[in-house]
Amino acid sequence: MTKLAFINGKVYTPEFRDNVVVLVADGKIEDLVSPEKFTSLASEYEVVDLQGNNLAPGFIDLQVNGCGGANFNETLENLSIATLATMRDCNYKFGCTSFLPTLITSPIEFREKALKVIQEFQEKYPEQKNVIPGIHIEGPHISKIKKGTHNVDFIYPMQDKDLQLYLEYAPYIKMLTLAPEENDLNKVKKLINQGVLISIGHTNASYEQTKEYIDAGVNCATHLYNAMSSITNGRTPGVVGAIYNSEAVSPGIIVDGVHVDWALVNLSLKVKQDSIFVVTDALMPAGTDITEFDFASKPIKVINEGCYDQNGVLSGSAITMDSQLRRLKNHSDLSFAQILRLATYNPAKQIGLEDKIGSIKVGLDANLVVLDNEFNVQSTYVNGVVVHSA
Repeated sequence: MTKLAFINGKVYTPEFRDNVVVLVADGKIEDLVSPEKFTSLASEYEVVDLQGNNLAPGFIDLQVNGCGGANFNETLENLSIATLATMRDCNYKFGCTSFLPTLITSPIEFREKALKVIQEFQEKYPEQKNVIPGIHIEGPHISKIKKGTHNVDFIYPMQDKDLQLYLEYAPYIKMLTLAPEENDLNKVKKLINQGVLISIGHTNASYEQTKEYIDAGVNCATHLYNAMSSITNGRTPGVVGAIYNSEAVSPGIIVDGVHVDWALVNLSLKVKQDSIFVVTDALMPAGTDITEFDFASKPIKVINEGCYDQNGVLSGSAITMDSQLRRLKNHSDLSFAQILRLATYNPAKQIGLEDKIGSIKVGLDANLVVLDNEFNVQSTYVNGVVVHSA
């Protein structure tokens, strides 16, 4: 495999590193050296001149229902390696080198097939295991009151048959969203003990119910503010209050300016600091010019990159990660490095893969993105191989 040297750029690991050359060998980050030291090594490497652009870890998105015209939902036929490949290639164009295909509320045979497909993908493409490290199962064990766009006909509390399925495929489940008030905590604890990341979402739980789950080891929350009980007054802190009040919980948040008002985005960033990460909650139109499609068994329209059903209910987004970060740059006072962390190291840490992806650090996968100062993607690398070039 070709050895690469990235020179003449600003390097973010995601922390800013001034005046360094990033060396890649065998698909991994080999070293970060000074330009002076690189002079004596130059003959061993193919040089990539960044021309003043930024080099960062590839983005990581923990909630992608679909993109690039593909939908990892809706029909059993959509749950396929071909769908995953289309989503993967679309994500590469926008700097995202790792993502969790997300299956929303559906019958158990959908979850069975989706899990088998994730397993088959990793067996077929072992070198891409960290590109699609697993699945995000969002529902059906959620609140009917806070269902959002999910199909109410398929919502129910976790049963023994569900628990057994999840335990069987535990290594492939990187996130499982459920509502605390609707589920048996003893079942949830069994999943936590097997390494399944439980995320609180689509829930009308009280502060106390949420706190019970957090105390049991639940440390994630799905799309903060959306489809969850909020702080309605000084006496009812709800799920949002429990998330804010716990250092252990890292929520995902959609920062498209549609799902959460920028005032609350910035408040959340201040409160949670490094215990928060951004997600797109993207649907099949993301990365395309599609404006109408079906999702959750109903027609959906795209308006300003937000997706809405016939009743005006938000149903995910049509946004890509680079576009979100660009909006965040324009609507927050975060530095370039701080914004990058929300889409790289923080989500990697949340799913326990910070020793493999999410940073430019010796020994980690050489999953990299070259960006200009406005988060426009110039090129994307996976395992040290260019997979997209603008």
